[in-house]
Amino acid sequence: MTVVREPMERLISAYRSKIKPPHTTQVARVIQKEFGDKSDPDYKSQNYPTFSTFVKFLVKANSSVSAKRDQHWSKFSDLCHFCDFEYDFIGRQETIEEDSEYFLRLVGAPRQFSLKPGYRTRTDDETAYRYYSTVKPRELVLELYEMLKDEYILFDYPRPSWLDQLFSESQNRTLVV
Repeated sequence: MTVVREPMERLISAYRSKIKPPHTTQVARVIQKEFGDKSDPDYKSQNYPTFSTFVKFLVKANSSVSAKRDQHWSKFSDLCHFCDFEYDFIGRQETIEEDSEYFLRLVGAPRQFSLKPGYRTRTDDETAYRYYSTVKPRELVLELYEMLKDEYILFDYPRPSWLDQLFSESQNRTLVV
């Protein structure tokens, strides 16, 4: 049994909880030092990476870099070895309440036993769009999606609707300018 999450939303959550203040970690400072925009006037005073820098790190960092293998942003398929084990149940964080009820019935738990409503995802399409629209160059977003595409296929997630919107706006701006 395991629980997965929409791949690109999961990265926003990881950024919020492990990189962005007040949660800035040592790995955040390493990412900022290695991948931050040194031409940015605020570079020296900013001790954490922007979301754009975080995405750049995820796309460009060599996979041997230990920070790249962090459980909060590593691909689920790398963490849980889905091809090596036969999982009886793979739930989704977005539908955890319904999935947990199904799982409890699957394992024969008594009806009176259930999970209390808990945390729901706070990363909706609008929030995802807002975060990923800050990524420069925009092509990094497509590279990231391509890196994660097998996760979308494996867990039957649809291509994010905001992705097309992000690139149609980008093309419209390019054509106008």
